[in-house]
Formats: sequence, structure tokens, C-alpha cells
Amino acid sequence: MKKVFVTFLAVASVIACTKSNVEFEETTEIGLKPVAHNVTKSMMTGTEFKTSESFNVWAFYKQLPAGTTIEQWQAATNVEQTPYIVDKTFENVDGTTTWHGVHSYYWPKVGSLLFTAYHPTTANVSYVFTDATETVPAKNQMVITDYKQSRVTSSGYSEDLMYANMTASSVSSNNVALKFKHALSWISVVLVKSSATPADATITVSSVEFTNVLPQGDAVVNGASEIVWTPEGTAKNVEVVETTQT
Repeated sequence: MKKVFVTFLAVASVIACTKSNVEFEETTEIGLKPVAHNVTKSMMTGTEFKTSESFNVWAFYKQLPAGTTIEQWQAATNVEQTPYIVDKTFENVDGTTTWHGVHSYYWPKVGSLLFTAYHPTTANVSYVFTDATETVPAKNQMVITDYKQSRVTSSGYSEDLMYANMTASSVSSNNVALKFKHALSWISVVLVKSSATPADATITVSSVEFTNVLPQGDAVVNGASEIVWTPEGTAKNVEVVETTQT
């Protein structure tokens, strides 16, 4: 009876040791490299995305091979897509060119991810996508509703609305380059003296007013195409009082 009991303990010890030494292979953390695609005059100028700014990310998964293009990803209606990163914030914590999730996210070992993102994180955003039961080519739409650029300082505006067109990628791609574009832009008014104006004349402009401005709108980012912007709201006049003298 004693020998049987000792043998049982020995077997139990081996099993416990085996379980405690199981090693799981961890994939690489997802890193995003945002670039500000400067196609309009806006708050964030140049191509450098400010390290002080964060953005929110959507990512969807399909069991497609590495190197899958956006067109192939969208057309694969027979392959179910799964929400992988659902509207989560990515930020820069070390001053490099790579942004990581506030909570770390890791690449799936196989398959591809479809990324899109937006800034600022306070925007009202939802996501519409098709699944494997759809009979039409898959359409992924990031929908931004009722966006209104807010005026927060006496010298300008903040929270420039930016969006990243969708890009398909996989673990073999390492850090994913997201090209952010401006949905809105500045309007500059430049006044110059005519040749008939005396050189010593002083011209003072106290304000400039734009009439019938729609203050907000909806945006749809669909696939790899440009944004579709639909103005909404009641048109009003906007008076600009900030001036720069040269």
C-alpha cells in the first residue's frame, strides 16, 4: 500500500512539472507608423504626425496569406472577417516613429488584418462591415457622424479631423504605415495693397466674415478610396477675428 502511494505521488509530480514548463510562442506586438499626408492647409502641417497626438484604430481579421492587398482583402467574401481591434487608442510613449496600443495588441500567427484609424479620438465613429454570408464584394466603412471642428483658443482651432484609408497587412509586414489625410482644411485670406494705394497708407481689417457656412458634417471612409464628406446642419455666418500683420 505504501509503494502504490509513493508511485502515485511520483506520477503526479511529473504531470505538475510538465504543465508548469509549457512555453507559448508570442508573436510580435502590433506597431503603427502614422504619416500626416499634407494635402491641405491644416492644423497639423508637414508629414510628421505629432508624437503628442493619439488616434483610435479599427482592425479586422481574415485567414488570408501574408502580402494580401486591400483589393484582395475586400473581395474575399467567402472568408469571414472578425473584429480584432475595436476602436482602441494607440499612442506614442517613447518619442519614436512607432505608436502602440494603450493596451498591447499582438499579431495573429496567420492571416491578415485590415487597418483604419482616425484622429481625434473624441470623434463619433462607428464601423460597418460585411460578413461571410454576403453575396456582394465586402465593403468596410468607417463612418464619422456629426463632426464639428471646435474652436478652443483665441489663435486657432484644434482637433483637426484626420483619417487613414484602409490598408491590409500581416505579421510579416512588421510596423504598419498608416497615411492620415485631412478631412478639413484652413481657409486663408490674404490682403495686399494695390499699385494705386499710396505707400504710406494704413489699411486696418477688423474682421472677415464667411457666409452660409455649414458647421459640421458626416464622413465615410470606404476601402482604399478617398473620404466621402457630407456637410450638414444649418448654414450660418462665421466671423474670423484672428489676424496676423505683416
